[in-house]
Amino acid sequence: MLDADPEVIRFDYEKIKVPYVFEGIIHYTVVDFLVERFTGLSLVEVKPLNLILGGTKAKLEGVDCFARKLNIPFEVWDKSLGTRNWAELAKAEKAKVQ
Repeated sequence: MLDADPEVIRFDYEKIKVPYVFEGIIHYTVVDFLVERFTGLSLVEVKPLNLILGGTKAKLEGVDCFARKLNIPFEVWDKSLGTRNWAELAKAEKAKVQ
């Protein structure tokens, strides 16, 4: 998918290690892709929907926080959702719960 995107200059797989806190303990996750496009950098995580909205939420929130500090987009990819911004997914999930 990234190989075929004409906007992509290059991408690196599992090169960025990001800290996050879960149950008061610092953990680390490795982001799937650092993508350089003509429009700038972005972080991309590829996960199935059940993990996006389930067990990896703390990891994804940690990566989102890291990306916001760097002022770059954080995208989450899933076959059924396509490409989505993590903040949009988290907001939609929160609205379902309320």
